[in-house]
Amino acid sequence: MIESDSSRGLPSARIRGRGVRGSLGSKSIGIITLLLWVGGCLSPGRLSLSSEVDRPTVAAVVFLVDGLDHARFQESLHDGLLPNIQARFLDGGVGVDYAIASLPPTTYPNLVSLLTGCFPGHHGIVGNQWFDRRSLVFEDYDSAATYRAVNGDFNRSTMYELMADRFTVSVQCPARRGVTHTIDNWARTGIDWLFHQYSHTDRRVGTGAPKVVALANRVGRWPSIWMNYFPGLDAIAHESGPESADYRDGLQMVDRAIGRIMNAVEGAGMADRTYFFLITDHGHITVDRLHVFDVAKWLEDRGSLSRIDRLESRSHRGAAAMRVYSRRTGGGDYAKRLAKLNRYDVVMTNGAYRRLALHLRGERGWPYPPTLDEVARFADRLPALDSFPALELMARRAGDGRVRVDSRFGSALVQRDGNGPTARYRVEVEDGDPFHFDDSDALDRFASEGWHDAEEWLAATADARYPDFVVQIAALFDSPRSGDILLFAADDWTFDAGYRGGHGSCLARDMRVPMFIAGPDIPRGGRIRHARLVDVMPTLLDFLNESDRLDDVQPIDGTSRADEFRAADPVNHEITRSPNRQMPGP
Repeated sequence: MIESDSSRGLPSARIRGRGVRGSLGSKSIGIITLLLWVGGCLSPGRLSLSSEVDRPTVAAVVFLVDGLDHARFQESLHDGLLPNIQARFLDGGVGVDYAIASLPPTTYPNLVSLLTGCFPGHHGIVGNQWFDRRSLVFEDYDSAATYRAVNGDFNRSTMYELMADRFTVSVQCPARRGVTHTIDNWARTGIDWLFHQYSHTDRRVGTGAPKVVALANRVGRWPSIWMNYFPGLDAIAHESGPESADYRDGLQMVDRAIGRIMNAVEGAGMADRTYFFLITDHGHITVDRLHVFDVAKWLEDRGSLSRIDRLESRSHRGAAAMRVYSRRTGGGDYAKRLAKLNRYDVVMTNGAYRRLALHLRGERGWPYPPTLDEVARFADRLPALDSFPALELMARRAGDGRVRVDSRFGSALVQRDGNGPTARYRVEVEDGDPFHFDDSDALDRFASEGWHDAEEWLAATADARYPDFVVQIAALFDSPRSGDILLFAADDWTFDAGYRGGHGSCLARDMRVPMFIAGPDIPRGGRIRHARLVDVMPTLLDFLNESDRLDDVQPIDGTSRADEFRAADPVNHEITRSPNRQMPGP
């Protein structure tokens, strides 16, 4: 028995536009469209910043483009389609050759990683969906009612909270705990999502820039941090695929919006004291419509493993069919949630279609985690992975700081010694070459040497098949919300039908992301080799001369790379702007 509630997008009313069109009628839709167009026309135009506004010595503007796929981004730059990004960040800033998102590379874990500088396993948001065995809560952020609920669900300080005495602004971003002022445009965004007009939302982030200037004039303060979140491109990629013309057009819309915001900063006289960040939360992969692996059905067909072979038959097939639960439980009474879940053997969370988490019901029931022996016996009952091309890796808990990893290519044990910045990691290969270390002589030698710290593992694997996986898989299993077994999709496979794009696996295409910084003392056209998304928060605080804000909080996973960015040597780019390409105006 499978109970599921699939969804797409942020935010989504879970209603397809075609059905609404049928119920409202073309006349009503025309009126709605006209009202929204008029509302857009009434938005404030270009404004001047009052001389009475308090201006911080240094400030930061962040462009967070959801689903900005590295490969498509590079192609668009090569074709001269992104003149604003080219001028500000490629020609005028420093880029990272291998910037790595947090595992799993999905939106909500990485939004919170960006704000906290911590890996998902350390801040608690381990997916767009997650299940907490302690409370029996299954949360799903992919709906209009829940997409901002994330702000109450993690346990680490945000950069906004650390700078509570400074004025900060967040535009569109659902994760914003501690920010001084938010601009959501939630009603118009809901209409955009209803009619699949995702680029309209991204355009509005840019055209709304004068609102921030007007806000600064009203409160008498310019924001120390101005976050701009673009959700539309990711929705386009899920629906049409990142290689589609729609995605290319959506990326151009983002470039124009970024240009408008930069013009607003320059018009306010703040450009010479502002650091600009261009980042994203994950990559995107076009999936084959025929490469869909229904994991819930696969598990169901294996027969019930809950209580490890002790369940009685509960299926018309005469076998002890496994029962999989995969939808939001909501709040309410704990006893009711327990009574509901007692009918199921596995809770499965998805959230971006290329990574699944399985929570197992052990012999003692849902309130208690299964023993490591129970998890191992569950995994051993599953078919060999070499018979399932859809699965890239399977990872499972194996004790404190230990993770067992299996793939079609072999098995290994990831081990961590210690915690925090001084932790060290090694891989004990049990069979074959599950991490493809043999692809590189240097990487093979590195891994065979044994223990290394997190920075060394990042440097060694940033360009590997599974970048930064060893460090991040150990961190991910630090959270009880991560599940007992994780499944990562291979190549162009997905765990959910109906979508042309997906992400969430451990492969480089999912994990590698664009990252650029430009600012007053940043070399023009420079490069650094590697960084993590969790490095953005401490780097930003360092640029703002606020690193001491981290002294009184629990150590974070990220590290400031401000000195690396400042010292980056300018190099010749592989990507160059097309000749005679002019930057568009606002």
